[in-house]
Amino acid sequence: MPRRLIVALAILALLAAACGADQAAPTTAGATATTSAPDEGPSCDALLSPDDVAALFGEPAGFDAETSEETEDTLNCVWQSVPASVDEQRQVFQIQVYQGEDYYVAELLEDAEPIEGIGDEAYFSPELGVSVGFREGDEVVMITYSVLGSGEVLDPLTRKDQVIALLRLVHDRLV
Repeated sequence: MPRRLIVALAILALLAAACGADQAAPTTAGATATTSAPDEGPSCDALLSPDDVAALFGEPAGFDAETSEETEDTLNCVWQSVPASVDEQRQVFQIQVYQGEDYYVAELLEDAEPIEGIGDEAYFSPELGVSVGFREGDEVVMITYSVLGSGEVLDPLTRKDQVIALLRLVHDRLV
């Protein structure tokens, strides 16, 4: 699959998660994610818990089962903050796990910077908030942290180091 298509699909998935958030609230912070990849691959709850994501958000995080999904070669996990109203800021955290080196897209992202010590290759990019990812053999993981809403919205780049720490945690849990 062409890399530009993968980037476009990743962006569409994040936007779908954000748009879908206005229609249905994510599960509560205590709920577990049960989405798992076929062939006994990783599952969302094995990668991170709502508490792991809540620590990043600084507020409760709910697993969004409606926008999280699995396919034959991908796992898509989405967590969101749980605002009191639709107009309030919403934090969105997404992990995508792909099988196939062609899914690694760091060279297609503007301003991508290498991250040392995670997998065979890892990157950070300020696109969509904080975008990070790594490749370990044929497995590719991408994480995106964004803040949506109006008014005074938190700058996601202030949490860059926390997102990279979660990337390291996901790497360690997959390897």
